[in-house]
Amino acid sequence: MKKVKEGKKIKRGKDIFLIWFSFLSFLTFSSNVYAHSIIYTKHNLAATGPGVIKAVSEREVCIFCHTPHNALSVAPLWNHTLSGAVYQLYSSTTLLSPTSPVIQPDKSSKLCLSCHDGTVALGSVVNVGGSASTISMQQSGAAITTLPPSSSAFLGTNLSGHHPVSIEVNAGLVIDKQAQCNSGTVTYKVCLPLPGQPVRLMPTDNAYGASSPPRLGVQCTSCHDPHSDPNPPRSVFLRVGDATDPDQLCSACHVDCSQACP
Repeated sequence: MKKVKEGKKIKRGKDIFLIWFSFLSFLTFSSNVYAHSIIYTKHNLAATGPGVIKAVSEREVCIFCHTPHNALSVAPLWNHTLSGAVYQLYSSTTLLSPTSPVIQPDKSSKLCLSCHDGTVALGSVVNVGGSASTISMQQSGAAITTLPPSSSAFLGTNLSGHHPVSIEVNAGLVIDKQAQCNSGTVTYKVCLPLPGQPVRLMPTDNAYGASSPPRLGVQCTSCHDPHSDPNPPRSVFLRVGDATDPDQLCSACHVDCSQACP
């Protein structure tokens, strides 16, 4: 009888331990989820957001980019007014991809630029309560309309100093960049990023060579996750690495000519 009671006590102790372990694990998981939530990033433009640029009174978080009804067809549930700007893209003597004015940013890059090029009001959305509207915005208490050039997030329409976007990356490009390596024209080649890794190719309508749709390539969201910025200001929404260590990001697609693509 004594051994039975002791056995029950041991079992009860194990059950209590498992309950507490599960509870603590849940708290850890929850804190990790919330730590990576857009709510805690500068992309939370609601009046309660953590950044210096935010709405005057609007408290909804997702409305600045998304709406469940009457969304723009450019992307699922997209709510922010798009920019009609013409952009100057990066170009160089070794760049094989077409650049401006032949191509312009499209798909997810166009969504990002609708705020970051500074030509459209930050609060300009196509659906608030069933109609288009412009949400009043402020920066440190002062009224603003568009993203000011003084902001570190301001890109403008001259993107020539940034990595090219909306360019297709396909097998043909990989082969042609290898040819540049072989001729000594470049010291780094382009490789397709491995499936499942954070850096990824995104849809684009722009083509490299005689390719056929659907096409995948480099977009702003290939390198940046707009919903997650775990360690600001260093992380700058990067999918891997941070502003002080960008090598992880670059090496996902750019490999030394002396090495084989992964």
